[in-house]
Amino acid sequence: MAENNYGRFTVGKLKDELAKRGARTTGRKEALIERLDAYDKNDNFRNPVIHLPEYTIPQWPSSGFRQLVPEHRLTLPKIDRCQMDGYFKYRMVSDHGMVNDLKALQKGEKLMESDRVNACSLCEIDTGTCTCIYFTGIVAAAMKKKVTYNYKVSVEKSSGEIVNSHCECPAGKGPHGTCKHLAAVLLMLVKFIEDGQCKIKRSCTENLQSFHMPKRQYEGSPVKSEKIPQSKQPRLDDPRPSAHRNKASFEADVRNRVHNFCVSEQLDLTIKFLYPKADMLTAVKDHDYLMLPYTQYWVDSYFQIKEAEAIKLEACTRRQSLCSKWHDAREWRLTASRFGDITHMTARRNVDKLCESICFPPVLSGPPVIHGLKFETVACKSFEKKTGFIVSKCGVFVHPSYPYLGATPDGVIDDDKIIEIKCPYTGRDVNIAPGKYFPYLEYLDGSSKVRLSRHSRYYSQIQGQLYLSKHQLCFFIIFTHKDLYIEKIEVDNDYCKGSLLPKLELFYHKYLRPYIASHL
Repeated sequence: MAENNYGRFTVGKLKDELAKRGARTTGRKEALIERLDAYDKNDNFRNPVIHLPEYTIPQWPSSGFRQLVPEHRLTLPKIDRCQMDGYFKYRMVSDHGMVNDLKALQKGEKLMESDRVNACSLCEIDTGTCTCIYFTGIVAAAMKKKVTYNYKVSVEKSSGEIVNSHCECPAGKGPHGTCKHLAAVLLMLVKFIEDGQCKIKRSCTENLQSFHMPKRQYEGSPVKSEKIPQSKQPRLDDPRPSAHRNKASFEADVRNRVHNFCVSEQLDLTIKFLYPKADMLTAVKDHDYLMLPYTQYWVDSYFQIKEAEAIKLEACTRRQSLCSKWHDAREWRLTASRFGDITHMTARRNVDKLCESICFPPVLSGPPVIHGLKFETVACKSFEKKTGFIVSKCGVFVHPSYPYLGATPDGVIDDDKIIEIKCPYTGRDVNIAPGKYFPYLEYLDGSSKVRLSRHSRYYSQIQGQLYLSKHQLCFFIIFTHKDLYIEKIEVDNDYCKGSLLPKLELFYHKYLRPYIASHL
């Protein structure tokens, strides 16, 4: 920095200053000064501090437990799958960073279906501030018959919020364990509360005796027809003339006919998969007569999608980040959250860095990300309570005319309405108003009425979501601990067709498609 006046330092003093900061100390004096300035400007390249929840040791009761029976369904709070997914997602992000799939929930569901939950008992205790229900019992290990783990789970009775969890396995250490055994128990409780089905392994005395029943029935079959001895062995006749048998070019001729037929008829024959695929570099050289590089045509064909396929893709990706198909559908596509970066791009923008961030997005796990994951569901429920609408999950929307674009709104109300939720971390404790914490808001024509700025990146994102999903109205929601802001934004077809889509199409053809093709 200029006020440090590193130019008056000696080389030895400059190296000592760099050594204190853990930096490299080699080079000339000019390079040492530039290095110190860079460390000052970037706060010594320290990573942002991630604030984890405060570690607390819960007080688990040791007596007063009763075995879980069907009558308890009437007194237990409603625990839904959304609450459980949010609890596991928040804990996994806080402890291990962002993950694409919550493997614990998937493995826990298999444990529950395999009757690995051996026992479950509950106890209700009033702590003074709230009433909690404590669950304890035994879960069998997945791959070992004689290994079991004791678990403990506490749930707030009024809201059904999961407070604490603990399991004896290494991955389930409390006070907020997220192992597959705890997932199996919570999934069992969700299923028990929803339909009364108790997925707990029954003991040997609960089932009827069956020692007098045969273990399996005899299912003998008659002798197969091909095993019946024949008096004369069949002869395989080759219908081809002798001049055309055992030719050296036979294999190549069959291969060419198979490939030509599959390409012309748009069909796949089984024999086609016996032949290896062509090498990409060789294919590019063979098609050097094309107007564009062959790899760019390949990228276009990768994105092509029909209307029926787009509808099916949206339906099977509604679990969003918990679904692997959701991540596959977004790969290489220009998603709505990046539309604002494209529309606001200037000539000084490093296009290669922008394309890299789109194709290979970094993993984010800072406090703003954790805050957004934690309170997005809370904001959605507050919106439902205030407006009376019911919000459903949605998947990736892809328009067949622009298959390289994709959009995933935060929720869908009906065939005409979607929602987009923002939970800003910096303005989490203030009222919502245009200014420092909400620069994307503005006052309308000097009045006190607030609206989303038509020049903000969020406006481009919302218009892109409306156009790609073929909806007419979006509820733009901002949630803080003190305020809730809701704005209705209608689709602007003139803006989409005249400004937004042409810019996105130009960016794809000029920058993004060549970048993807160069990394194949």
